[in-house]
Amino acid sequence: MLIEYVARDFKLEEPIRELSEEKLKRLERFLQEPITAHLVLEVEKHRQRAEVHVSHRHGDLRAAEETDTMRDSIQLVADKLEKQARRAAKKFQTTRRRADRHVQPEFWSEEVVESSSVGRSSAPRIVESTRLHVKPMTIDEAALELDRSDTEFVVFREEQKGSVTVLYRRGDGDYGLI
Repeated sequence: MLIEYVARDFKLEEPIRELSEEKLKRLERFLQEPITAHLVLEVEKHRQRAEVHVSHRHGDLRAAEETDTMRDSIQLVADKLEKQARRAAKKFQTTRRRADRHVQPEFWSEEVVESSSVGRSSAPRIVESTRLHVKPMTIDEAALELDRSDTEFVVFREEQKGSVTVLYRRGDGDYGLI
């Protein structure tokens, strides 16, 4: 975690720096890297204010607290941020789980059947199995991909429809679409 400090009318001493680092390190349990924290410590008359802006992989968190001592302000703002981070992590986890139920798998297996076993009464034997990464792309992009590759087909997800499609090279040199 990268922590940036800004002190306004306040001398940033090592105990305050250590306290803020210790409190903000607790956020790493809930947030995904890269995490950057921007900590503003400000003193106005008798009020001591701590304001923190945390940026992480999936969003931002903000909190501010104002008390009579800087230590209390930092502790309270860290508690607020930890509560927000817990909520954000829980929300991200539930939305991911909910989305995973309806998404088709991104990897499809290609299985090659031995030709000598086809046509016999016994079940064909699987000789080779490969996992294919299904990327979202347009038909034109898939045609370019097929031109560049040595394979006879490309499996992709159409960007507009969202359906899985196979573009293959025919024997006459043209392309076929499944």
